Amino acid sequence: MESFLLLFIALVLALLFFPAGILTTLIRSLIRWKRVSFSAYIAQAARSLALSIDRMGNVVCSDLLELTMTRDTGNYLFGNSVETISLVLGMNKHLGTLTRFGTGLAWLLNLIDPGHVERAAGMPIIPPPDPSQVLIRAFLKQYWKPALAFAIGVLTVHLILYIL
Repeated sequence: MESFLLLFIALVLALLFFPAGILTTLIRSLIRWKRVSFSAYIAQAARSLALSIDRMGNVVCSDLLELTMTRDTGNYLFGNSVETISLVLGMNKHLGTLTRFGTGLAWLLNLIDPGHVERAAGMPIIPPPDPSQVLIRAFLKQYWKPALAFAIGVLTVHLILYIL
């Protein structure tokens, strides 16, 4: 029973503090503009947040991921809190235990970042870049700033509605 109470408290605190924490990071990075590059600071914060969410997703969704992404036997299991979903996908890709859905997700991650799941799993084999991957990377490189501006706008509206 104590574990469920701790889970409930953690979820409530996350809902209360996460929006304010993200907004504080954005404001603080604007204040630090002259000392530290704004985009470098935001990129590091975004990477850390994405990594934390990825690890949390590996734990929270472990049963769902195992049912949908891997075959029943000989697979590398999801659920370890220090591992990312990409790492587990890479290990299962190496073992040949991914389902079609798991293979599709690994392909999508590798499309955005060539060799992503292999590097996450520590596998040295990185396939040569496909011309379509180069186009997607160029597209993402060109449009990441408008996407970030949109995300900041959505977060600001969310925070205003949350406060009201």
